[in-house]
Amino acid sequence: MRTYRHVMLPTDIAKLVRKTDLMSESEWRNLGIQQSQGWVHYMIHEPKRRILLFWRPLPKKPKKGSWQAAFQPQALHSCPYFLTSF
Repeated sequence: MRTYRHVMLPTDIAKLVRKTDLMSESEWRNLGIQQSQGWVHYMIHEPKRRILLFWRPLPKKPKKGSWQAAFQPQALHSCPYFLTSF
């Protein structure tokens, strides 16, 4: 599964984009595009070349019960900083 994002460049920046090749992450970051890591420039939008199309894989959801089994919170009475009286 993937998630998609379309980024619209200002016209003056769009003129700097190559018209034939997809850009690597370092290339689109050098244009000033800021987004989290893992996005891939996957397509050139022919009607409006100033729109860059990106995708990245969706994060995997943990299996149900996997974190609950590993997470065993301590009881409050066993915590050395828990005060029972004031």
